[in-house]
Amino acid sequence: MNNRYNQLKNIAGWAVFVITFIVFAATTERTGSLWDVGEFIAGAYKLQVVHPPGAPLFLLIGRIFTLFGELFSSSPSAPAFAVNLLSAFSTSVAAMFAVWICIRLSRHALVGRHESTTFGQDLALILGGVVAGFASAFATSVWFSAVEGEVYALSTFFTMLTLWATVKWYTLPESKGNDRWLLLAFYAIGLSIGVHLLSVLAIPSMALFYYYKKSDRPSVKGFLVASVLGLISLVIIQKGVIVGLPLLWSKFELFTVNSLGMPIQSGLIPLVLLLIAGFYFGLRYAWKNQKYVIERALIALMLVIIGYSTIMVVVLRAGAEPPINMNNPDNVFSLIPYINREQYGERAILKGPQFDKDPIDIEFKDRYGRVGDRYEITNQKANVKYRDQDEVLFPRMSSGQPKDVPRYRAHWMKRQNGSPTLGDNINFFIQYQVGWMYIRYFMWNFTGRHDGNQGYVPWNWTEGHWVSGIPFIDKITKMGFYDYSKDPDWVKADENRNFYFYLPLIFGLIGFFWQYSRRRREWVTMLAFFVITGIGIIVYSNQPPIEPRERDYVLVGSFFAFAIWMGMAVPAIYERLAERMKGVSPAVIAGVVVLIAPALMAFNNYNDHNRRNLHGARDSANNFLESCAENAIIFTYGDNDTYPLWYAQEVEGIRTDVRVVNLSLIPVDWYIDGLRRKLNDSPPIKFTFTRDQFRGSKRNNLPYREGNTMPLKQIIDFAAADNPTPASGGREFESFLPSNQFYIEVDRNDPSMEKMTLPADSGRIVSRMTGTIDGSRNFINKGQLAVLDIIASNWQERPIYWSLTAPKDQLYGLQKYLRLEGLGQRLVPVQGQNMVNLEVLHDHIMNDFRWGGLDKYDQTVADGFRGTIMALKNMFGSGASDAVAKMNSAGTEEERQHYQQIGIDLIDKYFAVFPDFNFPYDGETLVFVQYYNQLGVPEQMIPLLDKIIDRFAEQMVFYRSISQSALNAGFGAQKEQWDSRIPGLANLVVQTKDPDLVEKLHSKLGGFADLSRFNL
Repeated sequence: MNNRYNQLKNIAGWAVFVITFIVFAATTERTGSLWDVGEFIAGAYKLQVVHPPGAPLFLLIGRIFTLFGELFSSSPSAPAFAVNLLSAFSTSVAAMFAVWICIRLSRHALVGRHESTTFGQDLALILGGVVAGFASAFATSVWFSAVEGEVYALSTFFTMLTLWATVKWYTLPESKGNDRWLLLAFYAIGLSIGVHLLSVLAIPSMALFYYYKKSDRPSVKGFLVASVLGLISLVIIQKGVIVGLPLLWSKFELFTVNSLGMPIQSGLIPLVLLLIAGFYFGLRYAWKNQKYVIERALIALMLVIIGYSTIMVVVLRAGAEPPINMNNPDNVFSLIPYINREQYGERAILKGPQFDKDPIDIEFKDRYGRVGDRYEITNQKANVKYRDQDEVLFPRMSSGQPKDVPRYRAHWMKRQNGSPTLGDNINFFIQYQVGWMYIRYFMWNFTGRHDGNQGYVPWNWTEGHWVSGIPFIDKITKMGFYDYSKDPDWVKADENRNFYFYLPLIFGLIGFFWQYSRRRREWVTMLAFFVITGIGIIVYSNQPPIEPRERDYVLVGSFFAFAIWMGMAVPAIYERLAERMKGVSPAVIAGVVVLIAPALMAFNNYNDHNRRNLHGARDSANNFLESCAENAIIFTYGDNDTYPLWYAQEVEGIRTDVRVVNLSLIPVDWYIDGLRRKLNDSPPIKFTFTRDQFRGSKRNNLPYREGNTMPLKQIIDFAAADNPTPASGGREFESFLPSNQFYIEVDRNDPSMEKMTLPADSGRIVSRMTGTIDGSRNFINKGQLAVLDIIASNWQERPIYWSLTAPKDQLYGLQKYLRLEGLGQRLVPVQGQNMVNLEVLHDHIMNDFRWGGLDKYDQTVADGFRGTIMALKNMFGSGASDAVAKMNSAGTEEERQHYQQIGIDLIDKYFAVFPDFNFPYDGETLVFVQYYNQLGVPEQMIPLLDKIIDRFAEQMVFYRSISQSALNAGFGAQKEQWDSRIPGLANLVVQTKDPDLVEKLHSKLGGFADLSRFNL
């Protein structure tokens, strides 16, 4: 019996692994993706240092995968595909563990630890495990991470390895030899720290499993003690190991290096000796006195530390100064804030200030930094102090960010004055943080999804909601939600619209209650895992009222737990059927019925997550880089116009002569130091400020005075000199800026002018370019100083660009000297409005740019592409407008035809790049359709307008079919936009002079708007 059970169990697990890996490999992206993926792939490829708190083990394993990628393919994107496959592999193994966890816990609930099972029971258990494996793998949030090279899939692997090893130990008979599985779980936790900290959250569940196995008579008191001890163990690992060991190292480091004159990193010697001695004497004591629990605890802690030792890869690689060297943690003093993620700030969890409270004091603590071969005080950490009465319990509304405060007041407090009450905080926590940022994601995975747009607030029904595919039930469960079966066909065609008809949720609840009724101990433990990896993360992260992206991917631990309960629905149903039927029929029927749910999930989610033909992030990076002249500097701003560029340069070798300068990272010394170095084919950037003048906290902020216009170089030189000026709290600034109005002197006879200007600029070159420094509260930060220094020191020698995604306040009043050449705007000594280098732009678009497969394949367009898509549309629109203007002002017919053809090329290309199947035509499309008319080819509007009329008619019919409550829930604002575009559409239709099209316009839309004046 045992052999049969074990064989079937192993076959089921490996079958799920093979099938899911084949599916994931088929849908995995072949290049870098959006957000952090490009950074992680580039980091793995060259073992570089990624953003805090680092992922050294992920990078080491990823590097191994890239070697295999290059072994089997010569494609420049092979390393990226290989790292993406690491995520696919990790997720499939995690699903295999889910199979085995479900089988073991279900068997325990069915017959206990020692009883044997019948073949029918074995079959039910195995099919239940298969359900759990497929449901966990094909859950939409899990699949999302399985096809891109980020840390979350590998983190999920370690989380499930930890849980599986613990469950295996729990379900095996009591034996000292079996404790190796529990030790494996702790080693997995230690290793996982080098990937992500999510696996650490399994520790409280491990404590409960341990308690329930060791206790003959469990009690509420014992449960509480075990829970507390589990939380204490979590704190020991977090504070004592992850943070505590580097702190202890820093004490030794300061003594050995500064006092004894030993080399940098010498503090490791006494630290390692102390650890060896501590474990040696501790284990010796445990063995001598037969303290078995102490022995196992020490071995577990030792394994955690051994696993955690991969953090040293960060220090070693930072010392090698790789191109990506986030925070430069090449010594313990820079490693500590790196591990603590200090650059991201802290959010209050259980007690702290709310968003409307101001600090009463700021305490500064000196920090050491490496200066040559010793450590000196180079920085200060600011600790903000609030009044005791301003720190409240459970401060959910704590973000003081300018973007968040208005939303707290308008959306969640419903008043513009006063502080949030406890009731406001509880309401925000329940409705937004739990309801919107957890339950909504949970329902996406086990009920269905309405669309692929990011959802910001619950009361906007147009974006981000969950649905089941049964509108009349959803109307009840979602408090009056609209009938989405009446949506226009193009809305229904959204790949992200998935219907599971509540089946995964129902089966999960069946398994949930079945385990509760059969084995309450394991049920409590799995419930703890489910809550901690779900709601627990929500409590800890204390999310603000708006996030830059959806955050469902961090909650997959709880989704795996629910998928395991889904699998338990099979033995639950089997038990009931077995009361009426004999043989294996009950198991087969139960298994087939419940397998419908993961099958629905797989088939619905396949097109959402099929990135096989997607290379949009890589191609958008290519387009940003190809927009630049040789040896250029380009200022970027966000994640998605920076990380993909790093990937394109570091992995695929695209335009390595261009230096990417991220405006969000530049306010810190380590990033500026990196710009001073040669990087690939890009020479060092010149600075006036020395490394010492920007070191640590020096010139973090400088005041400026509002004065007369001065040369920018003179202002920079003054700020670089020692001109101390008093600051608050008895401190002082190193210098100040004598004026916030500057100019850059232009020598019209300088040979560099020829490379910056066009023949048409003759006589238009200015004698000076003027700008304005506009800081916060009359202060300018280190990053702004560095940017101004880069401009002043390099503008004549290297082309300088700002990406189209850079915000206006980062242009320093120089926008009047920027000329569009693609997705970059070049600084030129010519003044104008919306200037375009049309010939260069046209050449880039027609010959150099790539379009990510979105121009050829019908596939999901991720919400993260929104910024790049807007930039591309602005680029096309600016180019077409400039072509029209030049065509209309042309001096000869040949010149007029030349610009007309450029304009037509651009608009033809626009509609090829933004096809209707990926970017459905709407009212905004008319902006580009009208250029055909302005370019003198109105007949080319006809096929486009024909489609758009149908689209408008479909929308108008839909808006008439929905209720007033739906209109009030976001659709009304949509309707106003569509309504306002009808006259513009009608005017363009008339311009075609096509009688059939005009007749169609009146026939389709005449009932929705007054079109009486739009006739031939």
